[in-house]
Amino acid sequence: MTAATNHSHYCLLLSLPKEILLEIITFVALDSSHSSYQLFPTSLLELAQCCKYLYHLVHKDPWRQQTLWPCAFHHRFDTAAIYRRRLHYNYNWHAALQRRCRALHQCRLFASNPRRVELLNTIQWEVIWDMITEHDQYNIPNILEYQVQFAAGIAFQLGPYHDREVYPVVLPILSLLVNYDFSITRFFHTKDTIVSNELSQFAYNFEADSLITQYTPLRDFHAWTDPIDPHRTSFINTTSFYPAHDPLASTFHLFFTTIFANHPHLYQAIPGCVPIPLFNLHSELFDVEFLRRYERNLFLVSLQESRKGWGKLDQRTLRSTSAMINNSSTPLHNIYPESGFASASQFVSEAHLIEGEWVGYYTFQDTDDDNNDDDNNNDDDNIDEQDGHRSMMNNNNTITATTTATITTTTTTPNNSNNNNNTSTNMEDWFDGPMRVTIKIVPLEDPSGEPISQSSWLSRWLDQEDDTIITEPRKRRKTSNNNLASTIQNSYACSSRSSSQQQFPSKHLKACPLTRFEGTGVDNLGTFSITGLVDDAEEGQVTWEKNYIDSGETWEYSGRFIWPIGLCGRWGDEEYGGPWWMWKVSDHDAVATNLSSVTK
Repeated sequence: MTAATNHSHYCLLLSLPKEILLEIITFVALDSSHSSYQLFPTSLLELAQCCKYLYHLVHKDPWRQQTLWPCAFHHRFDTAAIYRRRLHYNYNWHAALQRRCRALHQCRLFASNPRRVELLNTIQWEVIWDMITEHDQYNIPNILEYQVQFAAGIAFQLGPYHDREVYPVVLPILSLLVNYDFSITRFFHTKDTIVSNELSQFAYNFEADSLITQYTPLRDFHAWTDPIDPHRTSFINTTSFYPAHDPLASTFHLFFTTIFANHPHLYQAIPGCVPIPLFNLHSELFDVEFLRRYERNLFLVSLQESRKGWGKLDQRTLRSTSAMINNSSTPLHNIYPESGFASASQFVSEAHLIEGEWVGYYTFQDTDDDNNDDDNNNDDDNIDEQDGHRSMMNNNNTITATTTATITTTTTTPNNSNNNNNTSTNMEDWFDGPMRVTIKIVPLEDPSGEPISQSSWLSRWLDQEDDTIITEPRKRRKTSNNNLASTIQNSYACSSRSSSQQQFPSKHLKACPLTRFEGTGVDNLGTFSITGLVDDAEEGQVTWEKNYIDSGETWEYSGRFIWPIGLCGRWGDEEYGGPWWMWKVSDHDAVATNLSSVTK
């Protein structure tokens, strides 16, 4: 009786006009998204199993790619970035929806079974990154609901046991998600330390950078100067996904957020303290990151094609490279050729954003007021991983939070705490700020065409290099004086293009890779001036010199943009320095901040 009734219902359903039937199918696809436990429209798949005709409409009919699956995707995830970046042409909405739902499901599955650490290996982090960087309304709520932040945090904590290979992926993810879930800082905090030794070692130990950057292909992409050696099988790691968001800059951001989240007396320790901001993500903020990642993937495609002519060279590497590229969310060919994207004459840039008002902090370690001389005699050649008493200081007010740490003679994993070479020490981590800077972009040369006189620091960026023995890389690393004028002229020509050409991606491309800026600022030590460069041939590397007006002290800062967070990097050198972070503020906010610090 039931079978006959169901058959009758199916006959009535199939007797409807196709247009109405398609509307019913679409309604089922959209309605199933209301379930908090099932993001993928499984009800639609069940409906498709009722008969061959319905199966054809859901899985075979051209309408499915034109209407059905795009509607199902748009009802669950943001699509503005996909259309703005012109990725929707030939876009497989069904497959993309499956990948996203599967990645989120694996994160939730691990959150419910955290002892099954093998589940972390099944998470497609590239899919997670796409959702974060395409967020406008729907993606972040889905990510938080499916506990992506928990999976990424545990992946970080387990990283030292897997040679930290996942750090370049999960650190940028956590740096962005901490703006929505500040409890993420618990993954970088221990009961004995404000910031865990594993994270804080990157704050002051310059040599520890390689623990993060050793796997990323960005270094080879922009830094190689020698011809490709066909026998060098480990030339570049192409088997894993890595964002174009700088992982070290993300690490410094997490370092500061963890301090602010866990310091017991922050406002007493820093009179005039400016609270750190939390930011809302928006897909347009990541257009430059997408272009840099896309350009890198195009490079990997060209590398793969060149390797095909190398005979029997490491066929397993070639197969893994093909699999990685084919699974990438970016197209395998250049879809913006008319803009000059991915050419030697155009550089992806966001350097114009350097101009404006900035507020932030920097930290350093003062070894002069540290332990007795006996403890310091053996420290000259040692590497600071994280250090004894962490204190926040502003002017003459200091509050110390006791932490524990070690100094080691080599960079090792945290497991080696019982190393006989380790010795305890107490050091002070000074948290200076707030630092306020006003920056403006200035020309690279004066109206006469001559390069502007610079300090020795800035001159070395513009000095002519000996090109007789160096093969020109795919991207010029720096602009020599010989071609500086022509490059700037090309840059001016590009800036005068019609408004129709100032759309994506043209508005993010520049002919000149260098952007020079100057500014003034103030911090606890007094007023200072800065002069620096943004180098788009180095993934937007920001380097500037800070000159204190009264004391004459000079310090060098380097870092990168990580939007919407701002600028993060390190100042000083291996012997003395530390991390810094500045975020952009409006002119009104900058004035209010200055007045606030004065009144306090």
